[in-house]
Parts: sequence; C-alpha cells; structure tokens
Amino acid sequence: MTYFLSCYNTAPGQDGTPSKKKYTKKMEVCELKYSPVGDVLALACKDNLVHLLSVLSGYKHTAVCRGHSSHVRAIDFSADGAMLQTADATRELMHWEIVTGRRLLNSAQFRDAVWSTYNCMYGWSVQGVFNNSEGKLCTHISWYSLLCC
Repeated sequence: MTYFLSCYNTAPGQDGTPSKKKYTKKMEVCELKYSPVGDVLALACKDNLVHLLSVLSGYKHTAVCRGHSSHVRAIDFSADGAMLQTADATRELMHWEIVTGRRLLNSAQFRDAVWSTYNCMYGWSVQGVFNNSEGKLCTHISWYSLLCC
C-alpha cells in the first residue's frame, strides 16, 4: 500500500518569512491501526516514522512519532486510546503519546498498561520469551499461549 501525505513546508524562505509551500510525500505503509474509539489512524511507513491522522477531521495529519532506526512492524493502542506502542525491524519497542506524538521514555510505567491489541512481539507481557537456556537470542517462536486460571 502506498500512502500520499500532503504537508506544508514552514521553513523560512529567502526573505525570512515562513513559506506555506505544499508538498506531497509518497511512502510505503508497513502497518496501520485504528485507535479503539476509531478517532485516530496510525500509519507506520518505510521512512521509520509513525504518522497519526485524525479520522474525525477527514484524516488530517496531527502528529509524527520519530525515533525508530528501522521500519515499524507492529502498532498497538492502549485500551483508553491515549498511548501507542510500536516495534520495529531492529527489535526496538517504543511508547508514544497520541496527542503530540512525543516519545515516552519511562518504559516501567507501561508494565501494567492495558492494550486494546498486542501485536508487538516485545514488551512486559512477553519478557523472557526470547532468551533460551544458553542465553542466546531466539529468532523464531512457533507457539505462545498464556493460560489464565
């Protein structure tokens, strides 16, 4: 899927005043997910960014989550729709504030977070699954189940 993002360049022009030149950026979408309420669409693209769009405003671009070193492969919204967790191809797990796209750095605060989905392969709920008895990183999990009593 290809996504066309229309943006405005607000960098100062030659005369020092901000220009409002519109440009369109073409990106390949790797993952997309709607928030639990359906008011936000998160698009993870090959440019290593997660673009947040307001559904209620006609898919207006509202924020960008920057910080991944590779393309994002999984997106999960918190159950209340206030936070986002993303995992990329280099096994980085990051957390974000939905309104601003600001990265949330204190990972311990997400230990007990409730997520509307859990597609990220990494995180508190799967901690320790990837290390085998020899201390090497497992590269493949064929089956995983959590039994609740």
